[in-house]
Amino acid sequence: MNYTNLSTARSIYRAKEVGMRKVAGSTRGNLTIQFLIESLLITSMSFVLALILIQLGLPFFNEILEKSYSLWSLFSLEAISAAIGLILVTSLLAGLYPAIYISGVRPLKALSGKSLKSGGIPLRKVLIVFQFFTASAVILFTFLVMDQIRFMQNQNLGFNKEQVLIIDASNVPGATKKASFKNELKGIANVTNASFNNVLPGRPGWQGQWAYAEKVSEDHVTTEYMAIDEDYINTLNLQLIAGRNFELDRPSELEDGLIINETCVTAMGWNSPEEAIGKRIVSPSGTPEGKVIGVVKDYHGLGLQNPIWPKAMDYSSTSYGRYFAIQFGSGNTTELITQLEEKWTQLFPDYPMEYSFLDVDFDRQYKKEQQLVTLLGVFTVMIIVISSIGLLGLVSFVALSKTKEIGIRKTLGASIRQIILLLSKDFMILVLIGNVLAIPLIWYLGRSWLADFAYATSINPLMFVLTALVTLIVSFATVGLQTLKTARMNPSRALRYE
Repeated sequence: MNYTNLSTARSIYRAKEVGMRKVAGSTRGNLTIQFLIESLLITSMSFVLALILIQLGLPFFNEILEKSYSLWSLFSLEAISAAIGLILVTSLLAGLYPAIYISGVRPLKALSGKSLKSGGIPLRKVLIVFQFFTASAVILFTFLVMDQIRFMQNQNLGFNKEQVLIIDASNVPGATKKASFKNELKGIANVTNASFNNVLPGRPGWQGQWAYAEKVSEDHVTTEYMAIDEDYINTLNLQLIAGRNFELDRPSELEDGLIINETCVTAMGWNSPEEAIGKRIVSPSGTPEGKVIGVVKDYHGLGLQNPIWPKAMDYSSTSYGRYFAIQFGSGNTTELITQLEEKWTQLFPDYPMEYSFLDVDFDRQYKKEQQLVTLLGVFTVMIIVISSIGLLGLVSFVALSKTKEIGIRKTLGASIRQIILLLSKDFMILVLIGNVLAIPLIWYLGRSWLADFAYATSINPLMFVLTALVTLIVSFATVGLQTLKTARMNPSRALRYE
């Protein structure tokens, strides 16, 4: 687009060349081919430069995407064929209009030195609008993704994810030793709570388990089965809103009790958490199955891309437990890990202690959105730079073509500010049009993208205003610097130049 824009703008200065060539016998077809070949050469050189930039930028993109892409993957028959096709198509699209436009100049008009006032101007305006339409759309979508990430990270999750260390014991045998390790944890000064279970936020339990209220019927409830212990609720700071927790001095409830969440209460058809207490849940698989002894307030077991599942918690961590969740205080974390490793090595010398932190684990679910916003940020900068370069080149030619007009206006008393506004206002209007056209597109695409999230932010109208300000400021700075240089030119020099 920049090439097409600048080529049509420079047609004023190539008109005499075209006129001379036509007088010398060149046909319009010959001139068209000449300009298309110029476009092909420039596109080919740009492609080589693009390969260099790709090679320099690949480590950065590989780090963001956690991939191992290599430039050598382009050196295959399919990739080379696609590259050649891309070069030819780009050359044709970029050079066809300027070639037809410039080669159509009449020799008499070209050699007389008259300006070519029509033809390319409408297209140039369309291209400027399209460039800033694209830039505005990318900026807007970047703002939207950032807003959604901020919304998800600041949402009340319904549990405490801070200062909870997780040890993965999935591949470690020995139920008795695991129980001993949990008892050892209580002796560490900085440990406030510890639980052994098969499910943690960000690490789902057995999803898709069919369950029924009271008896098997046609309408089943798809639940998430969770094997927990008596310390799970306190370790994650879940809120018990009805009934009670598992208690070691109530063995019948350990054997037959269930704790469910609010969503499960609603799904089972019970009117309130209090009504659910004492009700039975049955399942063909036996998980979950038992009498409801407690109800916890809904919490997000997965990222906010997902809805809250009906959850049923069973006292079965001895049989199905996989993770130790350790809530700790604000002391020395490094010292705590050292103490945990010592106790772990004593009981499980053949297995390394694999640990992580709950907040890091949970936020990892938003990695895809974080990668997206990083890539969009890079593309935003690239698009703004490319659009600004094209705008700068076009403004330079426009300012040069109006040198005589600027000289006359300054002679008649026009100020530098008036001249800058004169040269800038048309471009600012085009940039503003591009912003306005981007609004309905991003409104539609943004709503479609947000629909994939179970919990989503709303589209903030202020981001449209902010995007318009960003593009207008960048554009005005680009145009203003060049027009300021032209506006400060001595009037006598400008008139003498003409």
